[in-house]
Amino acid sequence: MGFRVISSSRRESVSRKKVSTPVDSCVSRKHCSGTTRHPNDPDPMRFEIKRHWGMGRFVVLFVNYPNCTNYEGNKILIFENISLKEIRSWRNLDPHFLDDGKSPIARFRPDTDGWEKAKRFIQMML
Repeated sequence: MGFRVISSSRRESVSRKKVSTPVDSCVSRKHCSGTTRHPNDPDPMRFEIKRHWGMGRFVVLFVNYPNCTNYEGNKILIFENISLKEIRSWRNLDPHFLDDGKSPIARFRPDTDGWEKAKRFIQMML
């Protein structure tokens, strides 16, 4: 089963598990091996969890990536079936959607409204 990606130029079907990404727009070393990460993209090895909230099988994190310039490096990430204790043991935390078992299932705008929407999202999923 697939979904449609709508762009300004065309529509194309892609599978749910694999999304083609042009090499020019790759931001994760794992997702696009052999490409160089832009210096302002979040460095998965440099992060600080500023805030967290969990319910059931979900946890939402407010994470800061000090080298990242968009939104002052702040990201709101939601994870499923991964405990905060496990996440805190990770040496890297990539905010991008990857098929590596350590990927967030959703992201929200990193502000007060985004934090509240992330919490409501979790409550709706339970």
